[in-house]
This record gives sequence, structure tokens and C-alpha cells, in this order.
Amino acid sequence: MELRLFAERPGRMIDAFPDDYVMLDTETTGLRAGADSVLEIGAIRFRNGAEGGRFSSLLRPRGLTRRTISSFITGLTGITYEMVSMAPPAAEVMEEFMAFLGDDVIIGYNTSFDFRFLRHECNALLMRELTNDYADVLRFARFLHPEMEHHRLADMAEHFSIVNEHAHRAFSDCLTTDLCYRELRREALERYGSEAEFMKALAGSLRSGRGRRFQPRAAQIMNAAVSACGA
Repeated sequence: MELRLFAERPGRMIDAFPDDYVMLDTETTGLRAGADSVLEIGAIRFRNGAEGGRFSSLLRPRGLTRRTISSFITGLTGITYEMVSMAPPAAEVMEEFMAFLGDDVIIGYNTSFDFRFLRHECNALLMRELTNDYADVLRFARFLHPEMEHHRLADMAEHFSIVNEHAHRAFSDCLTTDLCYRELRREALERYGSEAEFMKALAGSLRSGRGRRFQPRAAQIMNAAVSACGA
């Protein structure tokens, strides 16, 4: 993954429960930003916890061929070569998305994955840095529910009895992630009394390593593959 150097710093992961944010999800052709491409972006803007706008679009990657979208990706997401070939060019969609995003904090599920891809697209297509900070709902889920074997978006949605009508499509996963975020935030405040106390406990857990559970390499790769496509 080659990134250009810009004057601005890239965005960083933060631990916070903002009321103003953009909930984000992407679908991609694979796991490697730079080698693989973004196929779809879904995002919802929130102001004081209330919805303030939506963004949803497929992207046509540069150099698109039928081999760009594997049968695995089509089987998982339902996104086909024909659908993407009719989509707006990636640079055009990225320009519109960045205008929608503005300076907002990004929230998502396994957000660092989406961030790596979007940062590369910004670099390569728009010649600019992605400077927005981001928070990760997966991080909160793992800390608050260590008893669960898996913490994929599908697992948390099932735990909270949330129906994801179109799993592995960016906008539907985005809606589902926001509902999970609200439930996890509610749990955190109920258990710890305040955001500050929760974040202090989370930081302590991450420092000690308790917030990370070992997985065999094969399981890591499989979970990454599923998460990459909006798990």
C-alpha cells in the first residue's frame, strides 16, 4: 500500500461516544488497500444523535475488468461486475463522499479497515489526505461482551435482536452498526456511570492486553475476509 505524503496528518483512532459523527461502511474487492478497491460506500450523518443526511453509492474502480470482482465477493455481497460497470467513476464518488463527510468523526465496525481503503482512495484519486479521526464499534463490543465467542457485526446484531435486511451491503450494514453503537453506548454508560469512566476502563484493558483475544492465524484471516465485506 503506497501512500503519498501530505502536509496534513492522517486521521487517528479515538475512543469516544460522539453525538455528531458520520457512520460509515464500505464494501471492497478484497483485503489489501492499494491492491484492492472500494466497491461501495454507505454513510449516515448524525447531529446530536439525530440523522442529518445519507450517502450511498457504488464506485467503478479504475481499470475495472470482470476479474476485479471475484465470485466470492459477488456471492457474499450480491455486487456484480455489471452493477459496478454502470456505477460512477471512483474519483467522482470519492469527491462527493468527501464533501459529505466534511470534518466529522467517522464511526464504523472494524473502522481501521475502511479507513485504510478510503485513505488510499483519497491519496490516489484526489491527491489529498484523509484527516478525519475515527472510532470503532468493534472495540467497544469486544470490551463489553468478552463472554461472546465472536464479535462480528452479525453476532452483535443478533445479540441485540437487530435485523440487518441486506447484510454485506454498505448502507444496510451502516444502519445496523449505528443501532449496535447506540446499544453498546447505553450499556457502557449504565455499567460505568459516565463516558469518561468507561473509556478509562477500556484503555486499561487494552494496555493489559485483556481487550484482545488470541485467534489462530487461519481464524484471523477468515474473520478479516468477512469483516472486510461488511461483516
